[in-house]
Amino acid sequence: MLYDSDDLVGIRVGDYLRHLACGLMSTYARPELAVEVSVDAEDIRLDLSPMVCLGLMVNEMITNSFKYAFAGRAEGRIRVRMRRDDESGDHVFTYSDDGIGLPEDFDRGGRKSLGMVFIDSLARQLEYELRFAAATG
Repeated sequence: MLYDSDDLVGIRVGDYLRHLACGLMSTYARPELAVEVSVDAEDIRLDLSPMVCLGLMVNEMITNSFKYAFAGRAEGRIRVRMRRDDESGDHVFTYSDDGIGLPEDFDRGGRKSLGMVFIDSLARQLEYELRFAAATG
């Protein structure tokens, strides 16, 4: 999709992430699991290189949610959001699912899975700061 775009300098984040999420939903669809994926993105545009990094990162996150987050459940929800911070102008990317959550002993500084190493590496390339938080309430 990225290389078919007419404009490789200003790719709409929301359009691309919705297309990516739709493809992943088709790939991981199972009759016993209904997952709603929503993408909420302000009118933010990225050039090809950062968009590829963001797409790979989101691909890994959605894939992990489908594989692990909804074990033993009939439904789930994934939310992807991208906005611009009013004060700093920085992009704020948020990913969440309502699955089982990270293990209690999760330690980003400890031994990492290949997927987490991949996400960390992509975030560094984008100059994003990763933060993890457990759902509240």
